[in-house]
Amino acid sequence: MSEPPVEKAPTYRAFTSCDIVAAHALSLAAGWPHGGQGTDGTIVPIDSAPQLEPSGAPLAELLLTPTPHCRNQTDHRSLDGKFTCGTWDSTPYHRLAMSYSHYELMHLLEGSVTFVDETGRPATFSRGDIFLVEQGARCSWESREHVAKVLPFIVWHKAVDRPLITPAG
Repeated sequence: MSEPPVEKAPTYRAFTSCDIVAAHALSLAAGWPHGGQGTDGTIVPIDSAPQLEPSGAPLAELLLTPTPHCRNQTDHRSLDGKFTCGTWDSTPYHRLAMSYSHYELMHLLEGSVTFVDETGRPATFSRGDIFLVEQGARCSWESREHVAKVLPFIVWHKAVDRPLITPAG
């Protein structure tokens, strides 16, 4: 008799404000870096009117539409460079699935985006939604309108289970 198939854990999920508070408490307990650029551990606000500057676009070989115009502002980078947080926006685009090398928690400020994971399961998130794309997730992205998001980047090195440097945007 064969074993029933084990369902793979989701590659993204929505969060509530309680989840975010719990994640922050966990980050403190785990010793994740805190404090802004050149700070001593103070609280760093995320700019509500960021001065966005051009940033890199998705890889051309993944794009199914013209290259989008992407911008970002980094509000926080830990002194050791292991954690980055800021605001990013983009014109609409559609790209093929790619593997996420980092955990990416997103809070959509504008627009909506649909992800399709490697099993073909779609998930659409809109303005105000908060969700996580897990490290190792393989999913596509499709936005049909301008998208803006606040996001932190954390990459865990599996051998030492500690964050690594990641780019903003």
